[in-house]
Amino acid sequence: MKLLHLDDQAMAMYRTVLDHESCHLDALNRLGILYLSHQEYGKAVHTFRQAVKCAPSSAYAWFYLGESMTGSGLVEEAHAAWKESLERVIIQNSQEKELFNLMRERAVSGPALLSHVSPVKPVNSPQVSSR
Repeated sequence: MKLLHLDDQAMAMYRTVLDHESCHLDALNRLGILYLSHQEYGKAVHTFRQAVKCAPSSAYAWFYLGESMTGSGLVEEAHAAWKESLERVIIQNSQEKELFNLMRERAVSGPALLSHVSPVKPVNSPQVSSR
């Protein structure tokens, strides 16, 4: 019972933040996760739709939009959201790898030393569920 009270307080706090800054991505994501944990799928979908509208490159927001849509019975839309999430992860991975290799090139004598470097994977990508 105490945890529910804390969740209610957290939800109220995130809504207050969003009243002042409607595109606060952290507040949107955390509020959406709380809605998901309470199986309030419609509210979660609405919240994550706002998150992807504010931050279309957020793989995390796209992933949890898909999770929310699944709970709402929007299976086809969920698959589309997960596809968007995966595309964002691939783009992030590619960009991070390019940046890593560019920085490494500058630090060492040349690109020939990079031929044996394995791809860099993003550290904080969402975990894709196996459904």
